[in-house]
Amino acid sequence: MVRFEQATVSAILISSLIIARSLPARAETFTSDFQTGFDGWQQQWHKESTTGTDGVATHSTERGYNDGASLKFDMGDGFGDDGTLWIEKQFAIPAGVPTPVSLSLQLFNQFQSDFNTFEVKVAISTTNPNEQADFITIGSTDSAEGWVPFTYEDTITSPTGQVWVATGIRVAWETHRDYWIDHVVVSTTPIPEPTSFAFLLLGLAGIVSMLRSRRLQVAHPLVAGLGEASQIRNGGS
Repeated sequence: MVRFEQATVSAILISSLIIARSLPARAETFTSDFQTGFDGWQQQWHKESTTGTDGVATHSTERGYNDGASLKFDMGDGFGDDGTLWIEKQFAIPAGVPTPVSLSLQLFNQFQSDFNTFEVKVAISTTNPNEQADFITIGSTDSAEGWVPFTYEDTITSPTGQVWVATGIRVAWETHRDYWIDHVVVSTTPIPEPTSFAFLLLGLAGIVSMLRSRRLQVAHPLVAGLGEASQIRNGGS
């Protein structure tokens, strides 16, 4: 009986480990409000031509979405209708697991305009974005005065467990513009693979089987005892 109990405990532990292996990693959310600086984000600028004034991002206390700070995007002089200014940061996700990565941000426009708007850009990728072609457009600036929200999501499978997230603005007209970006939120939610569900079912089945075997082993001595008592009452066999 002692050996059986030890085997049962071992089997339950193994089944529990199988269940733990099958469960997806928990979702994580990273929020940057840039209260004291760039919060680990790095700025990059790229344009096809070498003429004109480069754009630059700086920490600003002129305004903020939740507080009095944000990142100011000085877009340069817009020469050649060209140039993309962005911030980027690397995040960890489970290696080899399809993971939805979402990005949301607030962008401040000084005025509303339907003309001469710039493009709002994002990139979520396993490789570091280095040029304008690495980005997609998710909207335009100046759709309304004040803070305007933008969101984007993509599912990434990273062999190395690393993903790059970037967002910025692309020049579209030869004119100087200033914008502010704040409250950048990055969320990751791993998706369990079909094999994970199989492991989960296997683990649960193992625990159920062990508990069922335990009940049968406990019931067997009781049945045997009742049989012996019956034989004694009947004078034996």
